[in-house]
Amino acid sequence: MAKLKHFGARGKLLDLIKALLNERFYQVIVNGEQLSSPHRVSSGVIQGSVVGPVLFTSYLFDLVGLIKMDTTLFADDCKIYANPLTSAVLLQADLQNDEMWSRQCGMKLNTSKCTVLRIGPDNE
Repeated sequence: MAKLKHFGARGKLLDLIKALLNERFYQVIVNGEQLSSPHRVSSGVIQGSVVGPVLFTSYLFDLVGLIKMDTTLFADDCKIYANPLTSAVLLQADLQNDEMWSRQCGMKLNTSKCTVLRIGPDNE
């Protein structure tokens, strides 16, 4: 909500977005018939919603300014492109900035999903 306020969202618009994100629950059907008990949704936006991409972009807006290397964002993924032979120091700084940003914003960086893709003649 603080980031939306920073971008100028006020009044009824902010109230509407807050209502969209708060007090949400989900249930699942087990074996096609048994409905689970309700569980509170603690983060994220409604998948497939029109407002979801706008909220995601506004949330990540300041992260893009911290990363100096070529970057792409899609859904909940951030990809950083670099030639480690010529920009290893900058790449490491970007990774550290990404980790610091995620900690400050209360988002856990899932390091188990982080990978390195090497392209070249010596891909071992």
